[in-house]
Amino acid sequence: MRKVVLIGGISLLIILIGAIVIFWEIASEEKVKENQVVKSQNNSKVSESDIDMKSIEEYIQLFTKVIYNYDTNERNFYEGAEKYMTEKAYEILVPLPVSNEEPIRSMKSELQEVTCYYREIDPKEVEAIVEIWYTLSGTGEFRIRNLIKLQLIQAEGEWKINEFTVLETLEE
Repeated sequence: MRKVVLIGGISLLIILIGAIVIFWEIASEEKVKENQVVKSQNNSKVSESDIDMKSIEEYIQLFTKVIYNYDTNERNFYEGAEKYMTEKAYEILVPLPVSNEEPIRSMKSELQEVTCYYREIDPKEVEAIVEIWYTLSGTGEFRIRNLIKLQLIQAEGEWKINEFTVLETLEE
């Protein structure tokens, strides 16, 4: 009975996440279409409020490469992420200091695939749901899927990740 309830709960969670992802994708497509209609009607230059979504996706790709491609013998997963994040978000990402007496655990992570779904909140803010597939040493032949939510803001003329939340982690 518990297995049936657990499987039902997991299925419901997967359906809910799928609906959220589909909603974000539809909302993003509608926003792009809306912007294209306005641009063609105005027949003028692109305004400053238009966001280059391609550059945001590239930015997210670079960020995920930093935090999902690492070997702890060389660096910690969060080292290098500070240039993509606000100080507030970076402090949340970085774990609490570890005692020097504890042995360092060697781990290696390898990024496999990144898919971004995002939408413009306003000209200086974008929300994104990012699906990430990666492998982690010690997990055998399994891949791990993270679903994360990011809030990006424009700070000092460039995009910065202001919020980073892991929504789900699944092992395949």
